[in-house]
Amino acid sequence: MVLLALPLEASPERSTPNNPWPGRDMKRKAMFRITVLLAGVLLMGGLTGLQTQAEENLQGVITKLQARYEGLQDLESDFTQVTQFKGFSTTLTSKGRTYLKKGKLRWDYLEPSKQQIFVDGDQVLFYVPEHQQVIKTRLSIELDSQVPVRLLAGTGHLDRDFNVRWRDETKHRGMDGAYLLSLTPKTPATDFTEIQMEVNPQDFLIQKIILQEPGGNHSTFEFSGIKSNHGLKDRLFNFDIPKGVVVVEQP
Repeated sequence: MVLLALPLEASPERSTPNNPWPGRDMKRKAMFRITVLLAGVLLMGGLTGLQTQAEENLQGVITKLQARYEGLQDLESDFTQVTQFKGFSTTLTSKGRTYLKKGKLRWDYLEPSKQQIFVDGDQVLFYVPEHQQVIKTRLSIELDSQVPVRLLAGTGHLDRDFNVRWRDETKHRGMDGAYLLSLTPKTPATDFTEIQMEVNPQDFLIQKIILQEPGGNHSTFEFSGIKSNHGLKDRLFNFDIPKGVVVVEQP
């Protein structure tokens, strides 16, 4: 997750068991890792030891955020992702739809190229249609930090794993009224240095996330058309391998 999720160009190299992420496919690995981190944040664990206070008080906002997400059984949303590289003026944009349920994730990139990520517990399937391949691996292998794994599994706690503060101590809200939060890992992580959140003040759902890398790159995810607790079926998170598609397993 130190690396960023990118709109991906075709790579001439195909994956092999000994090298499931060849050449440019390292970008696909990066996409997978940062997506899992994002999923963990969206389906975060509890925030223990917080007292309900005035809404503009930081702990009061976090408590309301906690209550909202503790009541979530599932979540689906459209997303737009913009990746900015340090030292470059151009950005890369991709769009798609995500589906989340406790311990499960489906992330569909639709533009500019199609690919899918399925996470169920520790198992991960990464489908790249243009290569007619599925990369099968495990979270515990791919992620440097275990914080996203705990969050995705529902065993993490933001106040245990992160220092949570206002993004700007003098300005707690954005122009649209969203609460502006900053999360930094309590244990130094090679995957990320900071997670910035914008929280809708009406429904206390996260509407924007910015993931900062140690190298200065960052990805911004904006969510729209959010639906929660619509009874997403488990079969939505199952991936049936198409005929003719090769499965490459991470050793």
